[in-house]
Amino acid sequence: WDDVFGGVFVKLAQITKDPKYVAIAEENLDYWINGAPTTPGGVKYINSWGALRYTAAECMLAVVYYKTTNDQRYLNFAKEQIDYILGNNPRNSSYVVGFGNNYPKFPHHRAASGRMEAAPAYESKKDPQKHLLYGALVGGPDSNDGYSDAVDEYVYTEVAIDYNAGFVGAMAGITKYFGANQTPEE
Repeated sequence: WDDVFGGVFVKLAQITKDPKYVAIAEENLDYWINGAPTTPGGVKYINSWGALRYTAAECMLAVVYYKTTNDQRYLNFAKEQIDYILGNNPRNSSYVVGFGNNYPKFPHHRAASGRMEAAPAYESKKDPQKHLLYGALVGGPDSNDGYSDAVDEYVYTEVAIDYNAGFVGAMAGITKYFGANQTPEE
């Protein structure tokens, strides 16, 4: 989650065209497309904690690198993975709070909860959340596409800035290449 080498080598490949950097950038993307562990439902899965943050970040790199190469494999990979995140998965569930009809209702996030667990309220964080954390990408499924929408199940429901950083970047590219001339639904 705190490794920026993929992005560094994609940019170096774009800027310098040096075969060494191109090879490193493409080897990383090739690993994700062809070699990374994959759940039965099709999402790339390299770590159980915050699984989708890694996938989303790699989707962003694939879309960025697509601009340089026009290699359709990179764009297809990103779209397939983002589609999974947005609901094309065995659960038919989005992993983005507030998106779709079946999205996470209990992200692990203090402000979304809005609950005062101590005196004087003694509310439970397991009560329905008071605030909808629109657009937050949760950690995501386990290696078998299972998901527990419970605030105490941090591995699944944690949200963080680094989860959304790659996701937002990837969505910008997906919107550019697949959302042209569309208007949002009301």
